[in-house]
Amino acid sequence: MSCWEFLGLAPGADTRSIKRQYALLLKQHRPDEDPQGFQRLREAYEQALDWSHNDDFMVIEAPEVVPLETLPPFEQVPVSSGPSIGQQLAAQLLENASVADLADRYQQAKSCYCAHEFEVQLLSLCLDDTEQAMELSQWGLEHFHWLNLWLRDDHPALPLHALEQLLARTYLRIETTLCRLLDLGQAEAFSNMFLNLSKAEWLRPLERHDWLNAMLARTLLASWFWSEDLFETICVQQGWKSTGSHSRCPHPEWEQLLERSHHHGFIVEQRRLAKLDLRNPQCRAAKMLFAPLTHEQRHLLARRFMEADWNACRFLSARILTQYPHLCREMPEGDPYFWRAWEGAGSTWPMYAALAGMGVGQIVGDQLNSTNAMASSLGAALFWMAMMAIPMVVVLWLWIPVADRYWNLDRRWTQRLSPWLSPRRPAPMFLRQILPCWVMGLAVWAASGTYGLLGYGVTLLTLGALSRIPGKSLIKSLISRIRLQRNASVVLSTVMMGSVVLAVVGLLVYGNVQMISRDQGLQPIAMRLCAGLRETVRGCEVPATQAQWYGHALNGQKKP
Repeated sequence: MSCWEFLGLAPGADTRSIKRQYALLLKQHRPDEDPQGFQRLREAYEQALDWSHNDDFMVIEAPEVVPLETLPPFEQVPVSSGPSIGQQLAAQLLENASVADLADRYQQAKSCYCAHEFEVQLLSLCLDDTEQAMELSQWGLEHFHWLNLWLRDDHPALPLHALEQLLARTYLRIETTLCRLLDLGQAEAFSNMFLNLSKAEWLRPLERHDWLNAMLARTLLASWFWSEDLFETICVQQGWKSTGSHSRCPHPEWEQLLERSHHHGFIVEQRRLAKLDLRNPQCRAAKMLFAPLTHEQRHLLARRFMEADWNACRFLSARILTQYPHLCREMPEGDPYFWRAWEGAGSTWPMYAALAGMGVGQIVGDQLNSTNAMASSLGAALFWMAMMAIPMVVVLWLWIPVADRYWNLDRRWTQRLSPWLSPRRPAPMFLRQILPCWVMGLAVWAASGTYGLLGYGVTLLTLGALSRIPGKSLIKSLISRIRLQRNASVVLSTVMMGSVVLAVVGLLVYGNVQMISRDQGLQPIAMRLCAGLRETVRGCEVPATQAQWYGHALNGQKKP
């Protein structure tokens, strides 16, 4: 069968008729469905084209003279602008193409001499926004090196605008994928994809490397997730911490990344301290502010705090407010000073205040049961208040750490006994506060008597009753906001020095206001100077008449 018979054309048909007939028959003999028929069609098409260009087989007819005025205008002459045969073949090969059979279809395109048209049309398909287009573009980037054409031996004439659009879409796809991985917390997958990108040849040019740095910086800053190990990996791989005039990371983003790294390190350290069950003030402050506790659990923890713990809370809250203000939203009620209302929950200051009540009771008892002057009673009260304050400081300094070791036992006994033993609300801790309070009460009774103990107890009960006044928490909050920070050692030193001062003042007052006994200070000058000396000492002899007179005076007799 000749090529003309296979094509269904008369011998000597022109080139236009051959191409038109070939395009019609190509739909019947598709390369993927009938490869043998397509091969025979291709051979007949090429053979017919050779015959049509051979002058020996072309029929030359005399031109017919046509009047010029009967010819149509030039722009009305139809011009063939349809796709070429190679473009048509490439379009058929790419119809319903998938990544699985794309390599086989490309081989068919090479055998049909339309590989270039196949590549161009595949590049055009990759510019769509579909999922299939993304998969095709990934295959094309790996096999055709569209973004690094310098690696290819040939130099295909690909559309420049298509390559630029493909690069922009690749940028967007990579950034979207990395953002999604980071938001899901998949640091390992993010790291693997980043390391593969850092080794890609198409990212070697300087402008593309700068894009990668900027994209990584934006991604790290935009995500809620942060991994210090991942940040260090990126810094090492991209040379962000290299010594030099400036970092390879964009300048504004680099400062923000360093700040976020420091913030993350601060949070990690505080959460690590919060998990430690130590009696360290820093650990307790971190537990109060960063541990996942309920409101009741934080309040109960506050009752264990001593002055050093509250100082650590003040320091940590001030640091959060000044250096890490974004962490305030993680605090209860958005306030790092939420613990102010609980600051006096475990305080022992009522015991020191009760010493003043002890002094008042001692003065009242002394005035009722003796003839001592008020100044004398006041001096004695000040002296004993100072003497009781010193052992109280020592006892509390030794006892509170011991009671803290038995916190669970103290909490159970507090729930059962403290509401019955104290009117204070919330009830004070039994081992930590009530037990040393009444042990010191026994010492007060032994030193000052019943009236001193009565004043001590009445003061404690009164302070406990005042704790139930409405609005107490508001008053405490206002006072705590204007109160200066203090240290436990400063408080201890102040109490000790104050006790010494009170003791000295009390002794001076007591010694200077003592009532003199009968006839004390009425002796003659010579007698007072010679007191304690023997009568044989020169100048201290007492005449017989004077000695007799002194004897009658001492015996209460009248002078003879």
